Amino acid sequence: MDIVSGMVWELNNETNYVDLVEDGTVDFDCEKIVIGVNVKNTGEESADATVTLKDNGGNVLEQKTVTIAGGDTQAVAFDNSGAGYDLPDGATNSYTVEATP
Repeated sequence: MDIVSGMVWELNNETNYVDLVEDGTVDFDCEKIVIGVNVKNTGEESADATVTLKDNGGNVLEQKTVTIAGGDTQAVAFDNSGAGYDLPDGATNSYTVEATP
């Protein structure tokens, strides 16, 4: 399983979004964000992927399991049960997303 792209968008305003750049760093002006990735099954058979969002301390914030057909891509969004993730004004937060078969 590979993460092939990612986005960050403002909670309740999907038109205010940023595509993640190669190093995964974005400068984003809002207080609550949703983090989304596209996970690609690089195999030929359908498989489950566990997609995990971690904070900069390595703590698991959210985890989702998705089934992806061989060769297909599945979007996965992390929204903290609808509350979004904090991005206080002027603060720097780091998040990591991993996908494992």
